[in-house]
Amino acid sequence: MSRRIFPYLLAAALVLPLLFTSARPRDNKDKGKTQEDSLARLVRADTLQLVEIRGVSYRKVKGNAVFLHNNTYLICDSAIWNVDTKTIEAMGRVKLEQDRTVLTSETLTYFIDRDLAEFRGGVVQLVDKDNNTLRTRYLDYNTKDSVAVFRNGGAMRDKDGQVIESRTGTYDSKISTFVFNDDVNMFSDTLFVKTSYLRYESDPNLATFGYNTNAWKEDNMLSANAGWYDRGRELFFFNRQVHLMSKDQEAWGDSLYFNRLTDDIRLFGKAQITDTTRNVFALAGVVDYVDSLGRTILTRDPAVISETEEKGADGQTVRDSLYFGADSIIYWSIPMCDVDSVEKVDAGKRLESVNVDPVSSHRQQAAEAARKAAEEAAANDPNNPENARKRAEENAARNSSSASGTETGIESPRTRSRNKKKEAEAAAVSPTEMPDSPTEMPDSLTSDNLAAEAPLAADSLSSEAPLAADELDPDSRGSVSDSLAAEAPLAADELDPDSRGSVSDSLAAEAPFAADSLAVTSDSLAVADSVALEPRDTTKMGFLSAYRNVRMYRKSMQMVCDSLSYNDLDSLARLYGTPMVWNEAGQH
Repeated sequence: MSRRIFPYLLAAALVLPLLFTSARPRDNKDKGKTQEDSLARLVRADTLQLVEIRGVSYRKVKGNAVFLHNNTYLICDSAIWNVDTKTIEAMGRVKLEQDRTVLTSETLTYFIDRDLAEFRGGVVQLVDKDNNTLRTRYLDYNTKDSVAVFRNGGAMRDKDGQVIESRTGTYDSKISTFVFNDDVNMFSDTLFVKTSYLRYESDPNLATFGYNTNAWKEDNMLSANAGWYDRGRELFFFNRQVHLMSKDQEAWGDSLYFNRLTDDIRLFGKAQITDTTRNVFALAGVVDYVDSLGRTILTRDPAVISETEEKGADGQTVRDSLYFGADSIIYWSIPMCDVDSVEKVDAGKRLESVNVDPVSSHRQQAAEAARKAAEEAAANDPNNPENARKRAEENAARNSSSASGTETGIESPRTRSRNKKKEAEAAAVSPTEMPDSPTEMPDSLTSDNLAAEAPLAADSLSSEAPLAADELDPDSRGSVSDSLAAEAPLAADELDPDSRGSVSDSLAAEAPFAADSLAVTSDSLAVADSVALEPRDTTKMGFLSAYRNVRMYRKSMQMVCDSLSYNDLDSLARLYGTPMVWNEAGQH
């Protein structure tokens, strides 16, 4: 009987100290704490064994061990529990679960009195309720405060795939907030941010930046000392000494908004922009850039300042500055291939009209009109000897031509045509009588009949040939036979009874035409391909519009108007609304 009772007594001796020892208060200052805070329980295990190492008693737990403390489950393959020091050494597939926060590693040291889980050496992974994942090799987790602290480097991948890394940082499970410090880097698909401090709130999906923040997007770079990033709206905000830099532009301002979805930018608060390609500076209270339109809008007392260089009267280079201001200024640029054709035509006409000197043009037109009037007056002057001589020569030539025609019997073309027509009518042969039967038809086409009729055809054709030759071209005589020869195949086909049913021959005759038509079609397609493959002119053309209270000043000229428009097509500024211009001559 004693042998049966002994195993139960041994189990009670092992388990009861585990339960009651941990529940004792540590000292007087812990009396106010509830017993549940300091009580650690072994929920389950495959085996529980009492071992002694160097005079110290340990509880060795093996197989699917589960501990519970501060509403936190500690799960592992095996553990060594020191009841005296109140520590648990967990090993093998270690998992710490609290609410919806899960930490995993290969080893863990848990201090029951300090409510602290220490992960050292191996990679530890923390996953929160929003599926944000933090990985590091040095992490402490307080099960009572639900706060994790990592050191010596860590990286977090958020639920959207964005990566944030830093040397040190914390995670507060109760408010779902990560804090990163020291050499913080944030990576996304197109944006990289480097800062000294970053706070990421998972619930609102908001990242807040601290001092010395720098951001890069392709060839563009931004720096500021504060800001935030709203992941839900893909909206950035930077403030405190904002500085922008690209390949050709540089900008400064107090604050800046950047929309990642549209790439639109709004810079405000003493905004300044420098364009190094045009040597132009812009100032405004607010600068809006609309990327889809390539448009920049300056408002709140905007001004544009440009540096110019011109040759003076003495040949020396004179530098000057141009100030241009208005209530609002809009600038945009588009490729030359996308510019409206009507705009191109209008710009060409304006440029052509400007390149013409109106005074010189008026003088040339007046001189040309005077010359034509003088020539007409001289031609109509009856007292002009030259006109009298020309009229005498024309009358003599006319009389000589009439006399020569009468003596030689040469007919004029009109007279000859009438005579030829009369002769042809007189020589016309009356039509022969039709045969009584169809069998007599071939007899009329015998060689004798054709031979008998041949002189008639030859005479009639020969009588008409001189008319065509005289009236059209003297060198074309004898071309009638050529034309008949060219038409001979057609006559043979019509007269030859064996040619009936020669549809294939006619189709064959038409085949070259079909082939040619296909060739033309292919050529037209080739032309269309060449047009489609012709490179487009992508040269950027600039356009500018200014509205209300437009004013411009430079050393030798001042100008005011209500509105203004300008483009690079003709490089001309057009003024509207009662423009006034003052020009000071003799400056250069």
